Amino acid sequence: MSGPGNMTMAGEMIFLITIMMSAMLSEYFTNGFLVIMPQLHVALDFPESTHAWTLNAFTLTVACFILPMGHLIDAIGEYAMFHLGIAWFYVTNLITGFSVNYTMFLVLRAISALGPAAFLPAGLSLLGKAYRPAERKTWAYVFYGASFGLGYLLGSAVGGMLVETMGWSWFFFIGALISTPLALISFWYIIWPWERVSTVRGQDWLGLLLLASSLGLSTFAILLSPHTAAKWASPLVYSTFIAGVALLAAFAYVEWKVAAEPLIPFDILKVTHMRPLALALLCGFASYGVLMFHLFQHIYWVYAHRNATIAALWFMPRAIAGMLIPVGGWLLIRRFDGKYLLVVSSLANIIAFLSFLYIKDVPSYWVVIFLPMICIALGFDLLYAVSTVFIMTNFPRRKQGLAAALIHTMYFLGMSLLIAFGHMASEATSRVESQRFRHGTWFGVASSVIELVIAMSMVTVPKAVGAWTFEEKEDQAPEHGEHEELRPPSRATLESVEMAGALPVGNPDGTPTARDSRSSPTDREFRSNPSTLLDVPRQPPTVGTEAEVAAVVAARRTRRV
Repeated sequence: MSGPGNMTMAGEMIFLITIMMSAMLSEYFTNGFLVIMPQLHVALDFPESTHAWTLNAFTLTVACFILPMGHLIDAIGEYAMFHLGIAWFYVTNLITGFSVNYTMFLVLRAISALGPAAFLPAGLSLLGKAYRPAERKTWAYVFYGASFGLGYLLGSAVGGMLVETMGWSWFFFIGALISTPLALISFWYIIWPWERVSTVRGQDWLGLLLLASSLGLSTFAILLSPHTAAKWASPLVYSTFIAGVALLAAFAYVEWKVAAEPLIPFDILKVTHMRPLALALLCGFASYGVLMFHLFQHIYWVYAHRNATIAALWFMPRAIAGMLIPVGGWLLIRRFDGKYLLVVSSLANIIAFLSFLYIKDVPSYWVVIFLPMICIALGFDLLYAVSTVFIMTNFPRRKQGLAAALIHTMYFLGMSLLIAFGHMASEATSRVESQRFRHGTWFGVASSVIELVIAMSMVTVPKAVGAWTFEEKEDQAPEHGEHEELRPPSRATLESVEMAGALPVGNPDGTPTARDSRSSPTDREFRSNPSTLLDVPRQPPTVGTEAEVAAVVAARRTRRV
């Protein structure tokens, strides 16, 4: 089997479940991990200054390496990177469960993050290439987005039940056990050919080194500052922070002036509204991360009385809503402009923060806990839905891995940086457990307000109603006016085309075109034979609603005649 295009319904479901399991596994070890953090700190005797690193070591590593992984995906193909990432994640998490001290744990926790840095963008790129921009692709993204909520639900349940009885190690053993069927199923059902589009030799390794060093040093200084007597006046703190900022400036120079293949996709950032959208994503995901981190700490220490099982149960509404809200969110993006959904997302985050900060004297679970949980899920899921559809459809097919990497970079980078600043504020302002975690969330409030301002004034995201791929839009552009919008096929056109089974590939009479199977179609080849589809045997076949796909074929055949 080569992809959804010529799979049975059962085969396509297995394909989708496999990609969903990879996202679920990532969320299991990211936010699901919060449940076991307090017991882990005690069991391995973590110094207080390293508490935030148990989460930040993971998120920061993913943020540093996911863009290079996106380039590698576009260079050697999704198939290799997806399976290498799953295998690496399985082995490192299995070893992490045997950690005997906090140093060993932090090192393993950091290097295990290379797994999701590879398989997350690879999995999303597989979806992006396998489905056309149509209703079927939207539903594929619905299930993918819901899998994050499922991963958090599984992580909270496993952590809450096992940490009190069998110990924190079993959280990692269970996670490794989940990876095993994922690896086997994906190896059997996701059989993609080895694609080599570019050379690994041209990757920006210097930029990767500078980015990882700058973010690592800056985060280290931020997290260390509240635990030194002199705070930011400590030579170790400010010298490390200055070095991190200097390396970040060097990274910007290398990306802008030196690198032949920069990590940051500057060409795609030229797309209308892409830069403010990227900033809004960074702020929105940062708000989500800091709220999850500090809200769980507050519930665990204040409301659950240091009982991980009770704390996990209190977070169940967020997990369940995270599986249900994506369905409504993905349907809304086909009916409303993404701008309005971004506004709703930022307002949901602000409501969650205000509920957490000010409704502290109301002894009501529904007001203090349930409302923020629903708002957290609403804010994250709408933001992820809008960003995925808009960014993935504005990248060409050959850069789908980089598109997926850009989305998850905003997620992990925003979460990592704001958790660091929030931890600094909470540790430096108060030692009272009922107050200090609230202080750290003010950075999240500011981040949500920035997201709201950007969404209202700078971003315009169209409804996800198009039936054209990126390449088809470019191919059609000369036939339309320079500023004329390429509209989806009309209902009359859709109803006039009958289609049964798989989409035909080749000439109008159904015969296959003569083509070198060892090469991918170029723009010149595409224009010379408009009836030829983009899904050739060397690439994953495309899938969409039959009428929409058939309309594309009919339009091309009409032009050819």
